[in-house]
Parts: sequence; C-alpha cells; structure tokens
Amino acid sequence: MVERCLALFHDHPAVDDLVLTLPAAEVGERGAALQRRFPRLVAAIAGGGERQQSVAAALDLPLADDALIAIHDAARPLFDAADLALLLAVAEETGAAAPATPLTDTIAAVDADGVITAYPERNPLRAVQTPQIFRFALIRDAHEQARAKGESYRDDTQVAAAAGHPAALLPGRPTNLKITTRADLALAEALLAARGRAP
Repeated sequence: MVERCLALFHDHPAVDDLVLTLPAAEVGERGAALQRRFPRLVAAIAGGGERQQSVAAALDLPLADDALIAIHDAARPLFDAADLALLLAVAEETGAAAPATPLTDTIAAVDADGVITAYPERNPLRAVQTPQIFRFALIRDAHEQARAKGESYRDDTQVAAAAGHPAALLPGRPTNLKITTRADLALAEALLAARGRAP
C-alpha cells in the first residue's frame, strides 16, 4: 500500500517532493530502497506511536511557510489523483482542504454497555478522508500548539480546527476507502481489478 500511495503522488505534476514516515525499524533499509525507487522521496523518517506524532515529525523539515503540503494515509491507496488539483486549488485559497463523503448508515451513540443512547442527525456529518492539504505554516503551527497544550487528535483537520483553521471539505469518493480489515483489503483488490478492466 505504501508503494502504491507513493506512486500516486510521485507521478503527479503538482508534486515536488515526498516525505514518508515509517516505523523506526524500517527507516534504514526499506527507506533507502524506496528512495531509490522514487527519486522525489527526499526523506524517509521515523514516525511516532500515534498519527499525530508521525505527522509532527514530518513537519519538522525546512519548508517555505506558504508551501502547500498534502498529508495522506498509506491505508488509502485508492485515492484518485485526478482529485488532487481541486484540493490544491481550494487549499491555496483557504489554507486547508480535505475530501469527505456523506454518511449513509444510521448512526447511533451508545453507552459503555453498548446500549443506544442517541441517534445523531447524520445530514450535517461527513466522513473525512485524506489527502488533507494545508499551507505549511498553518499546519506546522497548529501541531506546535497541540503539542504545547498536550492535546491529542486523530486527524489533521482536527488539529487545524483546534487552532482556529477549519478545513474546507470537498466531495470525496466512496472508493477512497481506508483499509483496516481483511474485508477492506478484499474490496480494494476488487476495485483495482475493476479499474484494470475499465475501457
């Protein structure tokens, strides 16, 4: 999945450089191999125990404050690179942009025993995806604020929003799924196979 994600961005004309975070044990040998395969991969560095720590490590690099960066989960290898141009254009204007999809299932809140306590209205809710595009100074400063306050977030749009910079959400694709289970992997393989058969 890592290699597929790298290829998606490496071959895009709007992308200059790539930075990859890996488990510390994989940085040396695997990182070097990936850098040989993907010349635009300028750094392969050790991530942290949580996503927020890994992103913060990648942000500790010298970049221009007004540069745009895309933060992407390797668990989403089916992102359609054709969508990147619009995300970049909106982020250029607003400072932060991300793809998102409406929820289709009924959502229930439950207590510690699994008993339903409420049914949140799903119409205003969105499932936020990656890549998430930010102006570098905005997301770097937002992460620094979160670290200074000891705050923990699951998503970089949350980090930005907590610093007063909510992201603009653009329509995402249901096919940009996050692979976390074997069933997800099987679905991703089927989608890739279908793409290969498309005329």
